[in-house]
Amino acid sequence: MRVNETLAAATEAAFGSEADDAMAVLMAYGEEPQDREPDWVRRAILTLATGDLSRLRHFAERAHQDYRDVLMWAESPRDPDEPQTYAELLERLGLPPDPDHA
Repeated sequence: MRVNETLAAATEAAFGSEADDAMAVLMAYGEEPQDREPDWVRRAILTLATGDLSRLRHFAERAHQDYRDVLMWAESPRDPDEPQTYAELLERLGLPPDPDHA
């Protein structure tokens, strides 16, 4: 499989010494018949990873489950005023903390 030069350069810039490992994770997406839009999804995964190899692996796995999630997350960033955690959401709604989600 031919590696997109732009993707390779962006991966090198984001991951430095871990670029080879990151590129292997990215290129694994697109190997399965159900993997859709591989170039677009790889760019989205790279964007979401923000230079963190564990995040890259996480989002690559999510893309294998449903690539549309990864595309949406990359292209529709969160509103900065949006609650970042379940606990923060409960607090904003004036609800008591949920002991099952501490």
